[in-house]
Amino acid sequence: MRFTMPADVTQLRLLTLTGGLLCSEQASQHLLELGIDTQTYASVDALIQACGQHGPAVCALDAIAAGGSTVTLAGRLAGKPDLAVVVLGTPGNTGDQIRSLLLGADAWLSVDTPFTVIAATIYAIFRRLTTSTECADPAPSAPWRMAEDGWRLQAPNGHGVALTRRERDIVSVLGRQSGRTVTRAALVEHLSASGAPVSPEAVNMLVSRVRAKARRTGMTLPLASLPGRGYRLDALMIDTASGERSAQGPCIAHREG
Repeated sequence: MRFTMPADVTQLRLLTLTGGLLCSEQASQHLLELGIDTQTYASVDALIQACGQHGPAVCALDAIAAGGSTVTLAGRLAGKPDLAVVVLGTPGNTGDQIRSLLLGADAWLSVDTPFTVIAATIYAIFRRLTTSTECADPAPSAPWRMAEDGWRLQAPNGHGVALTRRERDIVSVLGRQSGRTVTRAALVEHLSASGAPVSPEAVNMLVSRVRAKARRTGMTLPLASLPGRGYRLDALMIDTASGERSAQGPCIAHREG
């Protein structure tokens, strides 16, 4: 089987953990023949540190190498610039499949999926990733915007996505502190005050959903996770009926429903 790589891509980088299903000598050789260069890391920290280096890459996670924590790790990696995440899970584990995808994984495949299908999926996701990174930012310093009274998140390239009420709330509170770290506890308090109580896990999921949704614009939302500290959203503006103003201004009103 042969893949046709994009003209400007000479090698597809696949990041895995030691002991993973795709890092055996046989699998690595087969992948290399398909133009997929497997790079193996001994620890989660080393893999995370490698993300964003040397251009776009796909990360393949499986429970054997990740110690069963694929869902948590997928959430940590989701939304990182120039990185796509594929989870290889236990057959029939629908719960982990749903949680992984909601946290931002780009694909979830059963470990018994045929090797060629896994390879084709990795290639297809990488192709979309490199296509989106080719989208030129017409104004690199231009901010993301919350338009339509906050119900639409618009990227600097002009493309936008609709937000749910909870997504709008979390982007709003992060935006008003643009460039500053907001703790998870503060987000829990804010979201619980504007509706039904939420948990820290729900905050993590909302952040991942917003990141994944923002990637549909072809750009990466500058929303950073700071382990042990919270989240930081940079360069966001809020458009209001009275004109544009900095996101550090007063809180926009919340709409129920």
